[in-house]
Amino acid sequence: MMRRLLVPLIVVAGEQLRVGVVSWNLATRSPLARDCRFLKQFADCDLVVVGCQEVETLKPRRNEGRRSARLLELIGKVLKGFRIVRHVSGGVQLFVLTRTSAKFRFADVACGVGNLLKNKGAVGCFVVVDKAKLLFITAHLAAHEPKVAERNADYHRIVGELAAASPWARRPLGHAVIFSGDLNYRLQGLTRAEVECAIEDGEMGDLFDGFDQLSREKGARRAFAGLHEGKVSFKPTFKFDRYTHHYDTSKKRRVPAWTDRVLFTPRPGLDLRKYDAAVEATHSDHRPVFALFDLDPNLLHSTDDCTPLKTPPQNHHHNHLPPPPHAPSFPRDDDDDDDDQ
Repeated sequence: MMRRLLVPLIVVAGEQLRVGVVSWNLATRSPLARDCRFLKQFADCDLVVVGCQEVETLKPRRNEGRRSARLLELIGKVLKGFRIVRHVSGGVQLFVLTRTSAKFRFADVACGVGNLLKNKGAVGCFVVVDKAKLLFITAHLAAHEPKVAERNADYHRIVGELAAASPWARRPLGHAVIFSGDLNYRLQGLTRAEVECAIEDGEMGDLFDGFDQLSREKGARRAFAGLHEGKVSFKPTFKFDRYTHHYDTSKKRRVPAWTDRVLFTPRPGLDLRKYDAAVEATHSDHRPVFALFDLDPNLLHSTDDCTPLKTPPQNHHHNHLPPPPHAPSFPRDDDDDDDDQ
């Protein structure tokens, strides 16, 4: 089954919370202290969820990897006054930070076992805030532009397995879901030159709306159906030369893309305040993306409809994979080397 965390939080009735969500592909490199400065903007948050991909290589090891230890240390230095719980599934790690103030009660963590293939995978975190139930997911989906069907299947598998492992029988996905990660969807059918020209001419909206694979698949309800994404006004987050602001200058010259994303269930009581990329964090070939939310637990809890479970559509005209397992549908309101991930 998928790995999961169960974190109950108690909050004063009627109080609103600020929630931060980060997705960061580290490309198996330790960040520098300066790369983590963008996390300071979450210092006034009540709950911060940091999902990281490619933290470590998957070589067998007895002890915690040095990059994992360093990352935990850096997060703790930037975000003081938080309790931090971390869980690992393959190359994916999830950090859950909650304030140490008295209004929170931080419970034990319940973990499942397992991961997906290679360094791809996902971690789910079930959070209870007052009576509101939230599911945070961070994931690393299949790489390479043509593998849209594989990414869609990864998504359905992850959500289906988390729903099956949920502690909430009536509402397995809770009142709201926030799904982040290196989702690896690319820009379909464009050359590197075309993408660069569009970026330079300030036509990123047309670029995103017309050619982004995730937007297309979501719109067709083949994956991420019912989830919402804030306006993408930042530049593509992949693939950069490390420690520069230049897109890939290697012989492969990969086409820039918005591989790193944060999506959420649009519900009253969960309001997106900011959605952006941390362009100053340059140690990886990815840029971190983040979202800031205002959470009203009572208003979110008052949304009384259950999340329906249904079989994903099986008439994918481009999907040559077997149909994915049963997975929830959220309600409406290149080359094969390892560095192309």
